[in-house]
Amino acid sequence: MLQTDRQTDRQTDRQTDRQGNYDVLRVLCCIAVITLHVESFPISVVNSKLLEAVMNGMSRFAVPCFVMLSGAFLLSDSRNAAYRPFYRKSFKKLLIPILVFTVFYFLYSEGTLLITALSKGEGYERLLVPVKSLAAGSPFFHMWYVYTILGVYILVPPIVRLKEDIGERAFCVVSWIMLALSCVSGLTSTSLLNWSIGKVSCFLGYLMAGCQLKRIVPQKSALSGVICLCAGFALLVVQTGIIYADVYDAEALTSMFNPLITAAALLIFAGFSRIRIRENALLLRLSKASFLIYLSHAFIIDFSKRIVDFFHIRITWGPAPVVEVFLVLGIAWLFAELYQCVWNRLDRDGRISDRLCRRVGL
Repeated sequence: MLQTDRQTDRQTDRQTDRQGNYDVLRVLCCIAVITLHVESFPISVVNSKLLEAVMNGMSRFAVPCFVMLSGAFLLSDSRNAAYRPFYRKSFKKLLIPILVFTVFYFLYSEGTLLITALSKGEGYERLLVPVKSLAAGSPFFHMWYVYTILGVYILVPPIVRLKEDIGERAFCVVSWIMLALSCVSGLTSTSLLNWSIGKVSCFLGYLMAGCQLKRIVPQKSALSGVICLCAGFALLVVQTGIIYADVYDAEALTSMFNPLITAAALLIFAGFSRIRIRENALLLRLSKASFLIYLSHAFIIDFSKRIVDFFHIRITWGPAPVVEVFLVLGIAWLFAELYQCVWNRLDRDGRISDRLCRRVGL
């Protein structure tokens, strides 16, 4: 079965005609997410309000583009209409590392809370917080996304089947209507559970939009691609200016369903779809590690902040936050490579993943 899975992966690479432009976009999204979290949980002292606004506002395209990247390749592959093969592949690539990091972050959160409670002699009731967070699908501050995307992946085969049943033209109309409804729903509703159908459905619009942009946007005109990119980042500059002016409803403006962010993300994705970038081995490797980098980077940020606070280290150097972003990226990449190396040794010939798949009926 392992040989079959590897053959399938090679066939998928040939079918999708993997190009460097989407690898660059994926890496850029990865850097943007880390930038956003470094700004939200600063290790150093950020004395510049402008720098805070830039790190916050210019990074908001990342999650929508991540989802659109998934939709661009998952929904355009007719083989993903088959439930069992798709779920089996997704179980190995997504669910297993999610479960590993869920256990890790749960134990890490409980451990840090227990140490704090023992040192202060109080606060033991806070040991229930990680349990509640785990039930809500957010065992750590960044894990909400992976539990939401799991729900999105569950719906991929039915969506691919719908596309094949109604045809490309009708599916295009449905996709853009779904995106509009997703934005309205995302802006006007809240969900306590990150894996709920309501939260998951809000991301289906981006998933379907990614498929449409990859299909309808020709990868020929570099100039039009640059124009789209400039327009998208210009909207993020506007977003940054509003954040800097501090005259906004923070939750509504920074929501990924805000029309400003939605338009910026669509333009940026369309721009990268139009330009052609030669495939680069380093970027390809970093791109393939992006999911594991996402899973591990939050620990690096949190642990570093705890070390700095424990030793009362005060970092006031102006460019420090920018340096932190790339340090976190580099360390998280090392973590990702180490995890993959260890897992490949443990799962040699699929002896663990295949057994787990059989246990769950895949």
